[in-house]
Amino acid sequence: MRLVIIEDSVEDIEFLQYAFGQIPGADIELKFFETGRGAIEYFGNEALNHPDLVILDLRLPDISGFDVLKAIKSNHDTKQIPVVVFSTSRLQDDIRTSYQHHANSYIQKPNDLSTLVKTINGVYCYWGRVVSLAKALA
Repeated sequence: MRLVIIEDSVEDIEFLQYAFGQIPGADIELKFFETGRGAIEYFGNEALNHPDLVILDLRLPDISGFDVLKAIKSNHDTKQIPVVVFSTSRLQDDIRTSYQHHANSYIQKPNDLSTLVKTINGVYCYWGRVVSLAKALA
């Protein structure tokens, strides 16, 4: 499973790498972007072999995660890619806006590593093992 993670916090990136590494038998390729513009540029490349899943933080240093979400979901070649918003925000406006822009899930970041590992395991089990994902257009 190929995942793109758009997250600006180096600490959160390290925690996510650790959490995905704890999933038994998982075949996961992680690609990280610390800026929204870098992610949008990556998804704008039509020749690219797109990921199976995107994990997106809303609070990025250059542009809003909402703008990244809108860019992914408005592009014919990438709109089928599931996007899981993964944010510290517990604001109903952020949750509502994420779904209005076609996020597939909204998960509030856990406060401790043990819960993060369990949460990421659940994300992988659902998106990597339970659902059938559309493959990128050739």
